[in-house]
Amino acid sequence: MATLILSSFVLRSAPVAGLGLALVALVLAACGGSDAASPAVAGSPATAESSEEAIVEQAAAPPEESAAGQAAPAASDAAQAGEQAGEQAPAQSESTESAAAEPPAAEEPPGDDPGVEAPSDPPALPSTPLPYDNDNALRILETLTVTIGPRVQGTEAERDAAAFLAAEFTSAGYVVELQPVPLESRRVAELAFNVDGETIDAQAFDGSGAGDVRGPLVVVPGLGAASDFAQVNVEGAVALIERGVLFFVDKIANAEAAGAAGVVIFNNEAGSFSGTLGEAAAIPALAITQEDGRALVAQAQEAALVADLLVRFDPLSGESQNVVARNPGGACTIWVGGHYDTVPNVPGANDNGSGTALVVELARAYAGSATAQQACFVAFGAEEAVGGSVGIEGSRVFVQGLIASGEINGVTAMLNLDVAAVGTDLFLIGDTDLVDETASIAEAIGVDASPGSLPAGSGSDHLNFAQAGVPVIFPTLDGGPIHDPSDNFSAVQPERVAAVGELAHALLGCLASSADAQAAPDCVLGAE
Repeated sequence: MATLILSSFVLRSAPVAGLGLALVALVLAACGGSDAASPAVAGSPATAESSEEAIVEQAAAPPEESAAGQAAPAASDAAQAGEQAGEQAPAQSESTESAAAEPPAAEEPPGDDPGVEAPSDPPALPSTPLPYDNDNALRILETLTVTIGPRVQGTEAERDAAAFLAAEFTSAGYVVELQPVPLESRRVAELAFNVDGETIDAQAFDGSGAGDVRGPLVVVPGLGAASDFAQVNVEGAVALIERGVLFFVDKIANAEAAGAAGVVIFNNEAGSFSGTLGEAAAIPALAITQEDGRALVAQAQEAALVADLLVRFDPLSGESQNVVARNPGGACTIWVGGHYDTVPNVPGANDNGSGTALVVELARAYAGSATAQQACFVAFGAEEAVGGSVGIEGSRVFVQGLIASGEINGVTAMLNLDVAAVGTDLFLIGDTDLVDETASIAEAIGVDASPGSLPAGSGSDHLNFAQAGVPVIFPTLDGGPIHDPSDNFSAVQPERVAAVGELAHALLGCLASSADAQAAPDCVLGAE
């Protein structure tokens, strides 16, 4: 996510990861798909008898190996690393097979050679997708966060991640394109922080302003709220603030509003840290360790201190890439996406290896499904606001391409997956109708979710679709780590990944089953 975000969720009594095809009847009801003449919803039965047979056959079928040839460890975020390649759709029921029996011989036109058989019609695509596989999602997530690690836009690691994701999509049968995303950002060329002539190690926040500042070091009481600055005079000074509670961007904005010339934030736990502001600051802003910060607070109680702070940037250009997977022969009326890049020095399991892994797993599950011929998938690069960039750049370039080609006119919904591995509450963000529909599906499958909104200054890739007039839905967890080294694979909560994954799987089936792909999806629970 481009900056901080919301929370997590709590499962109801049934463990979501084991739902599988037991969701069939519930999703059918949620999509209003009781009409036997309409295409079957993802995992929904055509008739009671044939559906029972299909479920029995699917349950009996042994699971296929993933593309990596191994099962994923069950300890991760909202997305693991790699799709199961080449899996075929579940076996059809006997009644379905008999219904698809060999058609009667075509009437031979005059002059045809009676010894040549007329070609039969191609077999129909299966109406149901494969079940959601949380182990596969965790495998993909582990590859992104452990094997590859931090994936900062424009770096070799981000390119490695793009190649891995492209291979996963390709193995599932999609036509894959790497779409270039030009980057215009900056890098720190010079940085220094000295107090009374003593050099202190520091890092510039992503989004820090540039400047060469000399002034008194003033310790701000509290945690940098506007009311805290009312107790001290920081005009022309360097404000020293403890980390905690408030967003970095808000602490810095409060300091700037009070007249500070620079800001230094010290950690609230042992060691160093880094951070992203999400928007550009006008004054220099640095991060230091808890140990150095507390030492400066103690010194300031004994005597006045003078700080020198220097931050200078050089412009930097490069290229990121979106990984775009289209369903062969199908339309792209629904886009499922999530970003795979990270902020520097952060493995990015929660933000957003998890969402990326879910995108790839959903693509695997829906590959070749007749009800998902409208669905296409994209892993966005350059979502994070690093190096002075504004963030969500990959999705901006992608949506601009849809607008230029006219394809945007046929897009009925965008499902965004970002921050899906750690948290306490599951929030649903987006268009009211889609939020209500998703909440109904969540209730039907036993997942606690509620409408929510992003904090001020936060953003994710759904915003560019929304600005283009596309209905969006964004299920996301709140309360987990983001933009911090603690956002790693060991922090992943597999059951959280499973809940978001099962909900996204059911929702996508509902959206893809819309009878009219050009109309807004209508899959409200109990809709007439």
